[in-house]
Amino acid sequence: MSHDRLGFARTSCGCHQCQEACKIVPGMLIPEDIEPLSIFCGFANPLDFAKQHLLASPGGQYKNTTTGQIFRIPTLVPARNESGHCIWLTDDCKCQVHEAAPFGCACFSMCDSQSEEDAYVRRITAANRIARAWNGGEPYANVHQILWAMQRRAIAPEMCRQPAKG
Repeated sequence: MSHDRLGFARTSCGCHQCQEACKIVPGMLIPEDIEPLSIFCGFANPLDFAKQHLLASPGGQYKNTTTGQIFRIPTLVPARNESGHCIWLTDDCKCQVHEAAPFGCACFSMCDSQSEEDAYVRRITAANRIARAWNGGEPYANVHQILWAMQRRAIAPEMCRQPAKG
């Protein structure tokens, strides 16, 4: 399985800070993630896989550099377990799908090993790829629409990052 996606090499960090991201905001999938993940998880049909393992997210917020308007690009993300963590995160903080991990997991680092500029370029590159999937009516967009209609929805990523009130 190739670990190079959208021109980015897979990150290799497994520190505590990177593992914590799986508890807060599981990484987004790009269109190229769905089929390999579904096969890795033993599904012949990617939609059956998605219905059990993914959520439709409203997506991250982006700013139009021309108008300044904020907009979202809807994404697919891993579902969450009862604790609110990524469904593939084990009790000992290991990834059950590490070999086939989504782009938003495999190609990002939460610690100092990845610069903010590099992370920004990766996010924008992924967002552009997902936007092309939506504009082209690719299966990624169809899966999102089906999950959204089924009420299999993730909360917005910025809400995941907010501290718990208590």
